[in-house]
Amino acid sequence: MHNCLSLWKRAALWRLSLVLSILCFILAAYFPTDSLKKTFPWLPGQEHFTQQHSFQSKDQSHGDAREQLSLPDMQKSFKGSITLAGHTLPLPHGEWHPVVMAQSEEENGANFIALIRLDHSVVTGFITAQLSQKALPPILADDIMTPCHDDRNYFTTNKNVPGQINCSFLANAVMAEDVVSLNPFVHAAISRIRDAGLLIPPLMITAGWRHVSPLPSGQITGAIVDVLLSPLEQGTPRLLAPLSHWDKKVLNKDPAALNFINKAKEWLPLWSNLLAEGYNNVLLPSTSSGGKFDPASLR
Repeated sequence: MHNCLSLWKRAALWRLSLVLSILCFILAAYFPTDSLKKTFPWLPGQEHFTQQHSFQSKDQSHGDAREQLSLPDMQKSFKGSITLAGHTLPLPHGEWHPVVMAQSEEENGANFIALIRLDHSVVTGFITAQLSQKALPPILADDIMTPCHDDRNYFTTNKNVPGQINCSFLANAVMAEDVVSLNPFVHAAISRIRDAGLLIPPLMITAGWRHVSPLPSGQITGAIVDVLLSPLEQGTPRLLAPLSHWDKKVLNKDPAALNFINKAKEWLPLWSNLLAEGYNNVLLPSTSSGGKFDPASLR
């Protein structure tokens, strides 16, 4: 005891370390991490909510009364088109499997769906679509159109018709990064794809479409559709070009990457026209085939 008292008086650094250690122990006990709480459930505080805790088995709905998310059977498939929020959503060539479906019952509610197209266990296409169910505040129009003003895009075009604002763009998405999208439904879809053991390429090319329709009331309706295409060597999980070669500034130096982007540029106007026709429910099967075959589709 005498030695401890002497050490307490003489060793200021040891004394400070001891006090901080005790303080940290107390804070950890009263504000435990999720893993610590699971190991020692008798500690005060409660386990924090994380996204994975909201998922259960497939074909079950989740969330509270304001937000419903379901995980459909991924063995199901769709061809041609589907219906979302009362609008027709055309699908590029191939079989598309549903990954996540969601419906928000908030004031600015929207319907959401994510689908994938596969070549064996490799994702060749990934669609996310969100369409508003109700009138939205006009201030959200700028948010919807934000990607159309990104100077990192390979290509951007605006096609406005009376009473509608349409924009389409071509960009890249580095799928290995943690923040692919700020939309939690998109994160849920990516997590489910990876949990199923399916391979998502480290980079995909995004063909985006944004739509805003002003209403007589001064409010708007909107649509956000992204088709992510895999620029892979056909029949393999390998990118056509190294990851660093897909940057807009160096694209011209790699013929394989440039060729894929040029094909996507040719396809994008056809595809965006199909989306506009589908949104307005005037999509004609006889005129829809031209935009169905995207650069990543297997013919």
